Amino acid sequence: MTSHSLFLRILPGLFFLALALLSFLLGFKLEIVSWLAATFCLLVFERLLALLAPGARAESRWVFGGLGLALAPLFFRTGLTSMSDGLGLALMLSAFYFCLRTLETRKTSNAIWGAALTVLAISTCHSLAALLLPLGISLAYNLFARKKWLALAGALFAGLLAMLLHIWLKANGAANPLAHSNLEQWSGANFFQHSFEGHNGSLSHYLLPNILFLLYPLAHPAFCMVLPGLFFLFKKTDLVLPAKKILLVCIAAYLILLGGMPQQNLRELLPAYALVLLLLFPAWDRLYCYGFIFFRRLTLGILITALSLQLFFCAKYLFQ
Repeated sequence: MTSHSLFLRILPGLFFLALALLSFLLGFKLEIVSWLAATFCLLVFERLLALLAPGARAESRWVFGGLGLALAPLFFRTGLTSMSDGLGLALMLSAFYFCLRTLETRKTSNAIWGAALTVLAISTCHSLAALLLPLGISLAYNLFARKKWLALAGALFAGLLAMLLHIWLKANGAANPLAHSNLEQWSGANFFQHSFEGHNGSLSHYLLPNILFLLYPLAHPAFCMVLPGLFFLFKKTDLVLPAKKILLVCIAAYLILLGGMPQQNLRELLPAYALVLLLLFPAWDRLYCYGFIFFRRLTLGILITALSLQLFFCAKYLFQ
């Protein structure tokens, strides 16, 4: 391996580590962190699509990333206004990229970056622990089953180092991130409730119970209104890769956590939405490739409609 290719391999990891360090040191006070994080979310998202669907055309991947993620109103507003959410999503997606790359390509050197970025993502947003825990377990089991002791030790050391870095930078923060008021009130009964009393006695009312709120990523103006149409093109074989089954488990674990929380926050659904997009990409690729061959005008009309809806709701949520 040449020094140039080695540099290109470690560059994403170096960027996210530097970005996390910068945001921790500056207390998330610079909007540039949010903009950079949103930009790299798209870059890593495209790389994840290429990893999980290597036969797809680059044009299809970028159009899907643009319509599905970049122009998702919630992501668009988060990238412009919310620094911690954008950084957390960027770290989460990069952790998935390096971990899944280890599982799919069997290149164990990616496990070190995957472990470090997993810990940094959880440090940025504690609720991501539920989403990333199944991924971390899968990575550790894979390395253990293949007897890659050096890579396993390296991943554990990298994760520990990232955790120590977070503790050092946040020495004056909360000693126990799990001692959060909402986490302490987690209950399975909350899945079927739409009114919750806060720790300060305030009462919050929502339109739907939590169990239906968890379905918002599939059909809600804050995400992508035309997304349900992809289910008509979805096939069971789209989930044949072990990596995609891991994505399903991660989504389920995360939604179980959110469903039991005494609140409804659309921003917390964004990580699950990004993973849902990864699972639905093969259905999109069929629409994009075969549609332009056999139903060009219809496909073009669908894309124009989708773009118009995304732009309309982006404007609406941005100035809401």
